[in-house]
Amino acid sequence: MRERMSPALTRVEPEIYHEGPGGILRLLQPLPETTRHVLVVGHEPTVSVLAHMLHDTVDDLANQVSFGIPTATALLLQVPVNWAGLGPQTAHLNEIVTAPR
Repeated sequence: MRERMSPALTRVEPEIYHEGPGGILRLLQPLPETTRHVLVVGHEPTVSVLAHMLHDTVDDLANQVSFGIPTATALLLQVPVNWAGLGPQTAHLNEIVTAPR
């Protein structure tokens, strides 16, 4: 069963629309270490490139995101490092959730 998440602070960062993966990474790195869950809503191909860059394993999920993702797709990553240490191959892509077609 998925744990229940308590209400959280919501921030809207308009620059995400124009930033590439590196820009989004720079927005995530200064997050407090107490931050456990983050939802980033962005556009393609930025989101899939960022997930591919962060993923620590060459596997089927890495191959799938390397080709891009459809609209309304969620990529679930686990980040075992503190946010300041987030960089290439420091997270693990656990799941790709695609809306039914």
